[in-house]
Amino acid sequence: MAIIKLAKLQEDSLNSLNLALQVAESTGCLQAKSLAFGYLGEYYEQKQDYEQALKLTYQAQNAAQQINAANLLYRWNWQAGRIHRVLGQNETAILAYQQAIAS
Repeated sequence: MAIIKLAKLQEDSLNSLNLALQVAESTGCLQAKSLAFGYLGEYYEQKQDYEQALKLTYQAQNAAQQINAANLLYRWNWQAGRIHRVLGQNETAILAYQQAIAS
């Protein structure tokens, strides 16, 4: 978790987020895994690599669902909605926003 917080403070956080993901996967911490995937998705969203952003966001959602982390699921559903909206996939974006509200 500390690596993730540090990565959010850095200008180029990609290396730190990848390290955080490796640590999360090696420890099996699904909360940390969800955060690492989600913030990596946000990183790629900001870089306008929307396919990669969605892939990572979906992995973050999956990890959050496994531990019933509604606060994380809300965040990643909202992120998916933003990405789908940018891609012009309005119906899918609306569905993601509705899922965010439901969580």
